[in-house]
Amino acid sequence: MNIVYDIAIIGGGIGGYTAAIKAAKNGLKVALFEKGKIGGTCLHEGCIPTKTFLQLSNKYQDIQKLKKMGFSHFQRPNIEELNWEQFLSYKNQTISQLFTGLQYLVQKNKIDFFPEKVDSIVKKEFFDVLSKKTTISAKEIIMATGSVPFVPNKVNEVFEKVLSSDQLLELKELPTSIAIIGSGVIGIEFATFFSQLGIPVSIIEKEQYILPTIDRDISNKLKEKLIKNGVNFKMGYEVDFNSFVESAENVRFTTTKDGIANEESAQYVLVAIGRKRFNGDLLLEQMDLNKDQLEVNEHLETTQKGLYVIGDASGNIQLAHAASHQAEIVIERILGNKEVKYDEFYVPKCIYSYPEVSSIGLTEEEAKKDYNVKVGRFQLSGNGKSVITGETDGFIKVVVDEKTDRILGVHIIGDKATELISEASLALLVEATSMEIGFTIHPHPTVSEIFNEAALAVNGQEIHS
Repeated sequence: MNIVYDIAIIGGGIGGYTAAIKAAKNGLKVALFEKGKIGGTCLHEGCIPTKTFLQLSNKYQDIQKLKKMGFSHFQRPNIEELNWEQFLSYKNQTISQLFTGLQYLVQKNKIDFFPEKVDSIVKKEFFDVLSKKTTISAKEIIMATGSVPFVPNKVNEVFEKVLSSDQLLELKELPTSIAIIGSGVIGIEFATFFSQLGIPVSIIEKEQYILPTIDRDISNKLKEKLIKNGVNFKMGYEVDFNSFVESAENVRFTTTKDGIANEESAQYVLVAIGRKRFNGDLLLEQMDLNKDQLEVNEHLETTQKGLYVIGDASGNIQLAHAASHQAEIVIERILGNKEVKYDEFYVPKCIYSYPEVSSIGLTEEEAKKDYNVKVGRFQLSGNGKSVITGETDGFIKVVVDEKTDRILGVHIIGDKATELISEASLALLVEATSMEIGFTIHPHPTVSEIFNEAALAVNGQEIHS
């Protein structure tokens, strides 16, 4: 007789393992299936390795600051001195340490872990989950199967030097030049990495603006900074994915703009035009559901009662912290808290570029569609801590409802932006006003004071501007 679990979770990425741990901590019997390694894309091919790459390039760039602080004869090492193999080992050790921690947490919380690919889910009295080795039953199902890079014509499988983001993280040599197709988060972060190391970078983008979901003032400022750091932008260019030709030296391909063809070349090409949700070959038997278009409601539940989809597979914003938050919402509902629901308004976006970018809530353009708005801005050049660290190029922008003074959105570009956004996240959650943030004491000198100043600036009351 099959064991009946309270929950079976398909996928062990950050959404899946968060759901498993929270459920187990609340006394539920949990089965967790993962065909790869627990931690999923975020740990093994996404957040953690890419930020390890950026840690290297940021440190390399920071060395230059020593000259301004007294080491006048100090010379930054040449990039040729970088032991790339040693760096990859450091990156892998970082992943391994976190991976070991997750394995421990699964065991500690007595989660039944199945390192297997699920082939089908059959709805009977319960949900039957079938793999080649195992059949179990569960009262509820959480699908957390993630996403994979979208690469037209699978050119990354045809050409050795045309890469997805997953493949780039395992590259055995540092490129001498790289062309990046796409100016979303992945493309911008890798452009930051390579340009900080002094490697020629071109970004080819069919649209006219980078980072379309980010406030336009912020994205324009970031583009300006990347250009100063050596990134070549080709906006409005369409790539012909049938034109790739590879040689020992480089990759050549064709782009078009305004009907005019252009020849492009680089040693390597990164295709970074997005990721598509992934459900593999999973069969959803006896359920009237299309596995490739699983739609969920605000509770992350499909039209099949008891079947939830979270993370990248849900079709919502593809961010690790969104996936873990969705996991907590689903478990709360299963535990009986029917009031919780998912709202993308409260999900912060972070881009680990140089300078960093973060954003939450409505952009100014979005807010103006439904509200009369006021905007407070404050430059990092007016912040004491930013002057000390030499990171003064950037600003914060606070968008407020003129009628209620409620904060509708916060957008930051500059040093520590990805850390600073958490205060804004709390402010939106509790429906704080600009006056309340303006009167909140922020320690001095800290970069966090910019939030206080921008909130005061909504009504022209900032101090250091």
